[in-house]
Amino acid sequence: MVLDMVDLTSIKNIAVIGGGTMGSGIAQVALLSGYEKVTVIDLNPEILEKSKQLIQYRIESLESVEKFNQFMSQVTEAGDATQRFGEQAQSAASQITSSFSGAATNINNLQQQLTRLSPEQLAAVNARVEQLTEAQMGGMTANEAYAQAFHEMGISADGAGKSIEGAGQKTKDGAKKADEASSSFIALGAAHGLGCQY
Repeated sequence: MVLDMVDLTSIKNIAVIGGGTMGSGIAQVALLSGYEKVTVIDLNPEILEKSKQLIQYRIESLESVEKFNQFMSQVTEAGDATQRFGEQAQSAASQITSSFSGAATNINNLQQQLTRLSPEQLAAVNARVEQLTEAQMGGMTANEAYAQAFHEMGISADGAGKSIEGAGQKTKDGAKKADEASSSFIALGAAHGLGCQY
């Protein structure tokens, strides 16, 4: 079977399936290359509208040096925001990882001590925790009750309970930091018509 080769110079119309980031860029290049008609096809009308606005904005930025410089400063600003976003996300991930690493060490130390206890001693710890939580009427967390019971029995918990709580809080803080960075990055892109399209 022999395929017939198409004379590319005879193509006047282009259709691009998908109006997202890649589709709008392809359509823009096709328009700038001189094709008579460029059609972007997408099932999502919002993406089509954003694609149209983005293509128009990019092409208009080529009309003058001033408009081009303005466009490039926005691209640079978006690039800087991307870098800041990456740094903030990395910092949040590092914070979460280090907090769990410290908690894991303390928990491991506590587990080693607990394996040395007899079943009677473990039962005594659990009974004391029940007494403490009932006496405090909910004013003491389970971690605090265990820490108190361990202390009374001469078992060093090495801050395992506090480490677990601290790791949980740092995880929340890290997730919040990553979410804030992501929101500011998306807002910057939307403000300049460079937003992510999903």
